[in-house]
This record gives sequence, structure tokens and C-alpha cells, in this order.
Amino acid sequence: MTTPQPYLPSPSPALSAADQETLTDLYVRGTPENTLRAYERDLLYITAWKAARFGSVLDWPESEATALAFILDHARDLSGAPKDDIARQTAEALIFQGLRKSLACPAPSRHWTGVLPPGWPSTG
Repeated sequence: MTTPQPYLPSPSPALSAADQETLTDLYVRGTPENTLRAYERDLLYITAWKAARFGSVLDWPESEATALAFILDHARDLSGAPKDDIARQTAEALIFQGLRKSLACPAPSRHWTGVLPPGWPSTG
């Protein structure tokens, strides 16, 4: 397994390069290898999704609109969606790249929905 790139946001002006490197090393040493591999796969998938969906690279932090588009694109079965539906076109691009298996709605996962704020959507 390759050493993962730091997942920290852009370097903080309050931290030296050595401090940033120490934090990255702590993160890598303190995170199980299977978790690091899962993060790498997830990051690859999300990066490919954004490129296919918006034609752009990931931003840090990512916009709320992009995060919601990701959730919505994965919250429904796209098999019956029109051919010109952007979510379907994006899914087909990911299938072609071998990153997605089908147009069916992926199984719900706490992992993906962990980005939602507590209580979202509000029911009040």
C-alpha cells in the first residue's frame, strides 16, 4: 500500500511544515490500513464523481450544493431516469470507469450519510 497523501485541509499558517508533517504521520500511524484503503477508494470515487458531474476538481472545503448533489445522485434508482438526466449520465461515466456497478440506488450506508448535519433535514 502506498503512503496516503495528507487528508488535512490546506496548510494552516499557524502550523509549521514540520508540525503539518507530524500531524500527517500521527494520522497515518493511528488509522488502520483497511480504513486508509477505504478512504483512498472513497476519495477516488468522489473525485471521479465530481469530475463527471461538474467537470471540475474537488474543493476544500467542498460547497454544500456539491455535497447535496452527491447525496441526491445516490439516493434514487437511475435505471428509469431519462438518458439526459445528469445524475444518470454521471453514473454511466462512473460505471464505464469501473467505479460504480449499476444504475441502481446504492445500499444506504451510515458512512456516506455521515456528512449530514444532525437533524437534517429538519421536520419543523
